[in-house]
Amino acid sequence: MKEIISKIKWTYEPELALLRAVRASAAITAAVFGSKEPPKNLQMKYMVAKGNHRKYVVAGWTIFLMGSILGFFLDPFIVPLMSIVFGVIGVVIVSSDKQFYELREKAVWYGIEQRY
Repeated sequence: MKEIISKIKWTYEPELALLRAVRASAAITAAVFGSKEPPKNLQMKYMVAKGNHRKYVVAGWTIFLMGSILGFFLDPFIVPLMSIVFGVIGVVIVSSDKQFYELREKAVWYGIEQRY
């Protein structure tokens, strides 16, 4: 609780202030009223999702490297553009793994995974 409350900072943007207040309130409510034990099979689901997420990361890096190499062979002056375009595609691939990110948040909450 102390860590959550100490991370709240002043802000002059109403949307950001509301978002921070809602998150802090939800975290405190869950800590007080929520279960202390993780849901059944959370650790197994998280490990499977972590393995699948590695495949997304490998796919993202592969796309980025293929774009960079392809750009180099096509035209050396186009390498930065190709790297940026294929880098963005790689980031989109990695960040599209919503299930992993949700399970990681729960795993950190219940102490299965260390804070990232």
